[in-house]
Amino acid sequence: MKIDLTCPVELWHYALPTRQYPVCHLQLFNLTEQTVTSLQVVFACYDAQGALMSRQVERIQAQQGLGRSAFEVTAAIDGGEQAEGLDFSIEKVWFEDGTVWRHTAGNVSEYTSNALPAGRRLDVLRYLAGADALGYPSDQGAVWMCVCGRPNSAREDTCRRCGRLKRDVFTSFNEAAVETVIFEHENAMEEKARRERAEAQRVAEQREAEALKKRNHRRKITMIVTGSVTALVLTFGVYFHGIPFYHYYTASRQLDNGVYTAARAGFESLAARQGRYSLRIKLDFIGLDIDLLDMRLYYSSEDLAKECTYRQARDTMNTGTITALKTSGDTTTLDSAAKETVSINLSPISTYVSEQVPLFVVGERDMSEWDAFLEEIRSMGNIDAVIEVYNAGQQVPSSDTRNWMEF
Repeated sequence: MKIDLTCPVELWHYALPTRQYPVCHLQLFNLTEQTVTSLQVVFACYDAQGALMSRQVERIQAQQGLGRSAFEVTAAIDGGEQAEGLDFSIEKVWFEDGTVWRHTAGNVSEYTSNALPAGRRLDVLRYLAGADALGYPSDQGAVWMCVCGRPNSAREDTCRRCGRLKRDVFTSFNEAAVETVIFEHENAMEEKARRERAEAQRVAEQREAEALKKRNHRRKITMIVTGSVTALVLTFGVYFHGIPFYHYYTASRQLDNGVYTAARAGFESLAARQGRYSLRIKLDFIGLDIDLLDMRLYYSSEDLAKECTYRQARDTMNTGTITALKTSGDTTTLDSAAKETVSINLSPISTYVSEQVPLFVVGERDMSEWDAFLEEIRSMGNIDAVIEVYNAGQQVPSSDTRNWMEF
């Protein structure tokens, strides 16, 4: 690329004419402190093969070409709509104070653009140097390229476009400086990422610890509740089922062993519990209707209590005092006084017993009256005198000794 470094105006951008916009649009920059009023420029149009199509010289009036600022101009170019390329050069520049700059033939310098492609390095360069940065500064012999993309004469210490000092540009905005910033930025980002990962791991571990604590707490509560419910169920089962069953079993054993009074008391106690407690569960959709506290043994206990009384009466009749005394009287020889004592006391008792016992057997008299029946018998005669007669005479054999007071 070629440039006249003495030209006070430089081209930044241009747009070729189109059918919709049939003029050439130019964006220029005034490098001086004076106001530009007009320019004389040369347009050279080229086709797709690079052949010259036309060359046109135009003087263009500048609007608001203030010093150290960008301004725009337009120009109509013959055949510009068909052109594929454009070569633009400034021949003269008129200033507001009447001075004119003129291009001198041969006063052209060649340079290579330092513009960087869009990307991370250009972003970092603009972060360091500013938004106008285009590329790394470079020394190209007769010219040096500023970070803003302006070629400057090697004799100049300040960029004509941006005003940056050459020393500062090459010191602060070179490629090594950019790479250092990128390296430091990458390290900073890596360190930041490491800290974020560590923080994320810490937070995750903290959350996991809290979740574990909550799980343990829930598990502990569950165990306590489960244990409490289990203990409650066991207590419920023992109190409402286990203890009654044990009493029922004990009373049954007592009944089998002939301990009728204790057995009857046990069965009567169980029978009294019938209907005292109730815990009904009713589920119509499955036809369930039960009482968890209602057991069959309560109902059977009432009948077994009566069975105890009946067996006690039966055994008393079979082995009791009256039968023993009657048997002894039939097998023992007594004197007349003894026989009279036995006859006076036993005759009315034997008659009464033979009448009343069948009534107990057939159920006409309730077994609850048995104790009263025994008292009635005792009041009808002096049983103790009869027992004394037989015991005094030692008429009853030792192998058939009975507990007469059991009556």
